[in-house]
Amino acid sequence: MAGFVVDASVVVEFLAPGRHGAAADRFVGGLAWDEPLELFAPDLFLLEAANAFRRLANAKALRQMAADRAVARLPLLAVTTVATGALLEEAWSLRKTMTLYDGAYAGLARSLDRPLVTTDRRLVRACVAAGIDAFSVDQPELSHLLDALDPG
Repeated sequence: MAGFVVDASVVVEFLAPGRHGAAADRFVGGLAWDEPLELFAPDLFLLEAANAFRRLANAKALRQMAADRAVARLPLLAVTTVATGALLEEAWSLRKTMTLYDGAYAGLARSLDRPLVTTDRRLVRACVAAGIDAFSVDQPELSHLLDALDPG
């Protein structure tokens, strides 16, 4: 079974499609394959995604009812969460090149030896510089990898 660490930004794009919506839909859609992708995230991804929906609703870029539905769907996604306390040391070790929030995702990717998938190209570059596999959700290389993994 193939696995990835998924950043909250990808989940937000999946539940409230924007610029990366189609790519996020394809990626998160891997959860429904006969042999589904395994997705992992620090438990803070739930709050990060919910906060993004709050911002979108406050900016009138998303209807409040749609934001409420998206937040309700968050805990139903088949994403295995890891407590941030267990990721603190890894995140701290990356503090010079990224925020601790991003470091939690990157540190989880490093500790699980799984690639990180995000919409944040700056985070991808910081991960690659730190020797951590990472992809932007719309990167052609990720699409090719998903093509190779897709059983359908």
